[in-house]
Amino acid sequence: MKPALSVLLLCAVWALPVAYAETPGEVAIGGVLREATMHGLHGPDRRLSYFRGKPLLKLTSSSIDQFIDSERVMENMLGASHLPMTVLVDRNGRVVRRMYGGMEWDSPEALTIIGAAFDMEPPD
Repeated sequence: MKPALSVLLLCAVWALPVAYAETPGEVAIGGVLREATMHGLHGPDRRLSYFRGKPLLKLTSSSIDQFIDSERVMENMLGASHLPMTVLVDRNGRVVRRMYGGMEWDSPEALTIIGAAFDMEPPD
């Protein structure tokens, strides 16, 4: 094998773990989110445990509280390597599904994804 090709292959193999590394502290699909405090943008700070057992996805119009993740705790836990990204988390804090890219969340496709992720029938 030519020396230049050997060096190129060695560099490629060395770079592979870096190229495919997960976000530091990322919770895998099926894992439970660790406790963290989310800092309210226009309201109070909330710990993740505040939301446990509460469904936050409504089938009607609703308002969503906004939080700042200045220390990137949630960003790392959710694996937000690029945006837009959606993470479906069940009422027990378990990561059910992670999707990258934009999506119309009231489309039949999105409702099917949500229904499958949470073992529920999509609405008519």
